[in-house]
Amino acid sequence: MFGSDYSKAIIFLQQNGTYFELAAKWSGKDPRFLKSIVFPELIRYHQLSDLFETAALEWLYVEGGSKAADFSIGHLQMKPSFIETLEGYVSSVESLRCKYGFLILSGSGSSFRKQRIVRLKMIQWQLVYLACFMEAVTHRFAEEDFNSEQQWLRFMATAYNSGFMKEPGYLRSQMGLSAFPYGPKFEANMQVPYSEVAVDYFLNH
Repeated sequence: MFGSDYSKAIIFLQQNGTYFELAAKWSGKDPRFLKSIVFPELIRYHQLSDLFETAALEWLYVEGGSKAADFSIGHLQMKPSFIETLEGYVSSVESLRCKYGFLILSGSGSSFRKQRIVRLKMIQWQLVYLACFMEAVTHRFAEEDFNSEQQWLRFMATAYNSGFMKEPGYLRSQMGLSAFPYGPKFEANMQVPYSEVAVDYFLNH
C-alpha cells in the first residue's frame, strides 16, 4: 500500500537502531514499542519530505508561537505544540521532572522557540522526546486496562498521533479510525488506522 516509502522507513530504523536502543534503555521501555509507535510517521515523512519548504514555517513559529505556525518536523513528525505539551506535563509530575527536567524550556520568547526548533531537527533529540512521551503516557494512563500488549501499543500509537492529553475514551474511539496517511477529511476506504500500521510493524519486524 505504501510502496517504497514503507521500505525507506524500514531502512531508517535499521540505520538508526542504536539511537532507538539508547532511548529505550533510558526510558526503560521496549525498543520495539518506540519503533512501532513512530513507524507510520516515518512512512509519512518519506511521502511528504519533498513537498514542503519549512523555513518560512520555522520563522513564523519562532516569532509567533504554535498558534502562528504548528507543523511536523523531522523523521518522527513532531510538532512544536506536541513538545510544548510534553514539557508542560513533565513539569507537573515530579518523577518525570526529576528525569526529564532538562527538556523543559520554561520561557515563552522567540529564543526558547528557536531552541525547540533546533532540537526537533535532530533525530537524537526527537528520540529523547519520544522516550519522554512513552513515560508520560505510561504515567498518565496508569489506571487504564488493556487486554494485550498489542492493545496497549494501539493506544500509545493513537496517543502519539492524536494527542496524549486527550481523554482515554476519545483515544480508544480513535484506535480503529481509518485516517492514515491522509487524515480524516479523506475517504476512509483509501486509508487504514494509524495504530494498525504500528502493530503491523511490531508483529512483522
